[in-house]
Amino acid sequence: MSAAGPTAAVVPTSRTGGPTLAAVVPTYNYEAYLGAALDSLLAQDPPLQRVVVVDDGSSDGSVAVARSYGERVEVVEQTNAGQLAACLTGLDRVDTDYVWFLDADDLAVPGATAQLAGALVGRPVKVQFPLQAVDAAGTPTGSVFPTTRAGYDERAMARDNAVLGFYTCPPTSGNVYRRDVLLGLDRAALDPRDFIDGPATLVLPHLGGTIVCLERPLARYRVHGANHSQWFRPTPERLQGEVDWFERRWQQVCALLDRDRPPFGDRRPAYVLERRLMVAALQGRWWLLPDAVALVARLARSGLPRGQVLALAVWAGLLLLPVPAWRTVLVESRRDPSRRPAALRAAVSALRRLRAAGPGVLRPGGRRA
Repeated sequence: MSAAGPTAAVVPTSRTGGPTLAAVVPTYNYEAYLGAALDSLLAQDPPLQRVVVVDDGSSDGSVAVARSYGERVEVVEQTNAGQLAACLTGLDRVDTDYVWFLDADDLAVPGATAQLAGALVGRPVKVQFPLQAVDAAGTPTGSVFPTTRAGYDERAMARDNAVLGFYTCPPTSGNVYRRDVLLGLDRAALDPRDFIDGPATLVLPHLGGTIVCLERPLARYRVHGANHSQWFRPTPERLQGEVDWFERRWQQVCALLDRDRPPFGDRRPAYVLERRLMVAALQGRWWLLPDAVALVARLARSGLPRGQVLALAVWAGLLLLPVPAWRTVLVESRRDPSRRPAALRAAVSALRRLRAAGPGVLRPGGRRA
């Protein structure tokens, strides 16, 4: 596939003149959450054109839950092949202009389709929106993520791919894709055991179409032990595994774009630099300055919100302190905000307040303007 990609295709329209939308719910052993996910989709007004559940070889009662909805939900069963494979199976079963992949443990927010209808009129390649984090019981945790700068678009996303190695993008449930664009990707280049928010999403800013970022959360992301157990306890081996996984993902993106090298070329992007820092800190290496400086430089050139850049720069600076116990806390707190030391939270908050006050707040010598 060339860089021009599938964006040249003409998107069909519904009878009302607006784009049509279906939801695909990939599930694997999420019997406990699937019913709530389907209820949230079937309650949408205007209604989704279709709701499809793709069971990826579950050994629990997921299929029975899905079939209990009768004709309101189409159920597809397949041998376990991976989340991306399940999503692509669902993609082939719908004929709408757009498809929303909602993870089986997540929830659609009431009124989501009404908000999406206006965003889809311009025929973007993708619409993305923040997610509201909830606990296993569905209670909001107070977190809404990710945050983006005003005006964050496909051009800024492509630049972030070049300096960060990724662009600010929510997990699966925070994305609505134009179906013909996904159908135009070379599936032979994709690892079916990856995720729909992996290479198939990383490639989109480079295809020439528009990507729309909405400010309002339109789905709820459920945080529970089954989906976050390893993330919160990074080890050198796991972090190196993430780097290897990252490199494999970009090999797939390069194949999709028919390019020899990723947009960051031979330079290490922020994703890799951050993990190199954490590995070195956990292994007790004391000289971390070159990677820390390079990381902050990449962050400064990115489209991340300035407050987030500032917080990460503070984190990288504190990681230089050669105190093993402190470094371990910092590495773990990078993944789990609840573990961040009070002093670190206070310092980041103070710096963010100064930043929010605008330029000229502090003059040389510490004098206020």
